[in-house]
Amino acid sequence: METNLSVVARQRVGGGEMKVGHVMIPVLVGVALMAMGGLAAGYLIWAWHRATELDDWVETTSTVLASGMEEYLHRETGRPRYRLVIGYAYEFGGERYVSERVTRLGGVVSGHREKVEKWVEQNPVGSEVRCWVNPSAPEVAILKKSTKASLYTVWFPMLFFVGGAGIIVKAVRAMRSKEFSAEGSGD
Repeated sequence: METNLSVVARQRVGGGEMKVGHVMIPVLVGVALMAMGGLAAGYLIWAWHRATELDDWVETTSTVLASGMEEYLHRETGRPRYRLVIGYAYEFGGERYVSERVTRLGGVVSGHREKVEKWVEQNPVGSEVRCWVNPSAPEVAILKKSTKASLYTVWFPMLFFVGGAGIIVKAVRAMRSKEFSAEGSGD
């Protein structure tokens, strides 16, 4: 004798029977797509916001004190990696500062020697280059601003978000449009 707990609700779909669990699969897929799309879109919007913060940084001239390249082996792959070693001095608010940052995240590291060599050639010792100084923390300066292009690509992960929402809506509508019946209610 079956109890109410062991009863599986069934739904008539296209002349056959479908378990409620089969409706949950599209709902779970939809939720997963919405989560992935939402997280990716959120990250891209956050990256764009971080890049727009650099608009408030003050552009000034700096003098390159050191410019070179460091070669090392990547710990995991054992392949050569190249790091830009650069130092530059600048003045801000009547004070002299020295920085080694290229971007907000730090320096230039690449598996391609030519990329780092190009930076060294474009920034020889003694040359004047522009840098951007954080006015609220003048000891922080960068040579290259971040791109705001992430905002232009936010539409792509939003397709996953909207697609996931569509899958959920379709599954819920299909579930509601059919009658559920419980078999073996034990009465």
